[in-house]
Amino acid sequence: MLLYLFLVVYFFILITVFIYASHRYYMVYLYYRHKKDKPVLKRKLSKLPRVTIQLPIYNEMYVARRLITASCDIDYPTELLDIQVLDDSMDETTVVARKCVEELKE
Repeated sequence: MLLYLFLVVYFFILITVFIYASHRYYMVYLYYRHKKDKPVLKRKLSKLPRVTIQLPIYNEMYVARRLITASCDIDYPTELLDIQVLDDSMDETTVVARKCVEELKE
């Protein structure tokens, strides 16, 4: 009786792994089939939406300047782009972020 229970559990796990592996294979197949397809917009945007980027920073003194600069380098109209630096740091990050923001505002 115990042998049959082990066999049932074994085959259940075997079938589950087979289904999972088959799904993975199908996903890889679809990836390679559609790899070169370009996404097509169904409609053109008449005007671009306003976008807000929020940058949460906490004790990231060495990363803050690069993060803020990279966010400002995004290819998007500046009048439609808002960047908010959310800083709750306990170290010098606030000073570094404030200097960077003031330099980029000029």
